[in-house]
Amino acid sequence: MLRLLRNHTPNASAPALTATVLRCFFLGATAGLLDALLGLSEAARFLAGAPSWLAWGLLSLLLYGLTAALLGLGLGLALELFLRWTLPGQLLRRRAATGAAPWGSATAHALVFSLWGLLSMAVVGALASLFFATFNHKGLTAALTGVAALAVPSLLALPALLVARLGSSPLRALDRAPAPWPRVAFLAAALLPPVLAATLAGYLQWETVSNLPLRKLLLLTALAASCAATLLFPSRHLARLRPLPALLACLLCFAALQALSTGERTRKAAESALSSARDLMGAARRAWDLDRDGLSPLFGGQDCNDFSAAVHPGAFDWPDDGQDQNCLGGDASVRDRQPFPSFSVPTSVPKDLNVLYITVDALAASHLGCYGYRRDTSPYMDAFARDAILFEKSFAHAPSTRYSFPSMMTARYPASVAWGDGSWPPPVLPENYTFAEALKDLGYYT
Repeated sequence: MLRLLRNHTPNASAPALTATVLRCFFLGATAGLLDALLGLSEAARFLAGAPSWLAWGLLSLLLYGLTAALLGLGLGLALELFLRWTLPGQLLRRRAATGAAPWGSATAHALVFSLWGLLSMAVVGALASLFFATFNHKGLTAALTGVAALAVPSLLALPALLVARLGSSPLRALDRAPAPWPRVAFLAAALLPPVLAATLAGYLQWETVSNLPLRKLLLLTALAASCAATLLFPSRHLARLRPLPALLACLLCFAALQALSTGERTRKAAESALSSARDLMGAARRAWDLDRDGLSPLFGGQDCNDFSAAVHPGAFDWPDDGQDQNCLGGDASVRDRQPFPSFSVPTSVPKDLNVLYITVDALAASHLGCYGYRRDTSPYMDAFARDAILFEKSFAHAPSTRYSFPSMMTARYPASVAWGDGSWPPPVLPENYTFAEALKDLGYYT
């Protein structure tokens, strides 16, 4: 703490903050590498070839690195404001300037902070169980538990320091012992209760613990704790760096991250295989929505004009007005449109025919006999296809069921379908005119 306070003098604040941001970036990149290694098998579903794997790895490093750098910047600025503009902060800085020794015995601090960790774990564990039972939402539980894992120990830190100060006198003899073994044994015995308590709690509450997103929770908590630790151990070498080059480097990293996230496969692999990528990218999209239309240009948000709420995917594109309102790559036009080809209805088709629309989800055409598959997997479909029109080429409007089916039912591109909010998959709103409604208007019972 004294090193921290001495490092934040008025003349060294900017370099010290720069060093903190850079160290947090490297810590975050390390966390991103670890998370990427844990998600290799999941990412393999989306990636093929060395370039795509390299892009995904760089996206993982930059996403976590920049998040940690932003977190370190916030912590550093908060500390700087505390030390400069609050009375307790000024008193602490004056104490550091006088070179006063830390409070009490190191052994007493170790013992007290072991018990402090034990109490903190108990409180955070109880809160995690309460969050999960109340909300029954893994993502929300992870976020709230992560906040509690940082807030609870912080609130209990000051009482722990006071207790350590009171217990320093009887334990100071261990600090002065010539051999280190008594002190090591004492510290090991002090650390044993939190470890045993965490293991026992996990075993007894495994039904709840197993439903928690532990990987995300542990990663984010460790990342926040490590960024906070960089404030306690400032680097003299990094502190010589100037803020402007560090800022330019962070901006270049952000531009590279945005460029990497434009690749659909790379972004999908990150959101699926990394424990926190979806949350971090979603938070960035919500934060960077200048026109407040619910969409962002960041990380595949697809908003081609973030300065106009009338321009976004899903907006109506007025034809021939010179503007691309729905971000589909050009202005809609009705000029010189060729008429659709018409076909005569065979006389064998009855006037009151029945329409049966059959859809099959996730069925590969390459595994159907009517499309040349060697195994007899679809005898009834093959028999139907022999007396029907068989399309040899078909193109989906989206790569997933939740967007393809509404396109088929509304005859609209996914970006033109009116979607609702608040659930996943997003609901199709009543203002869409569907195939069933068109048949009903023609007098069919649907």
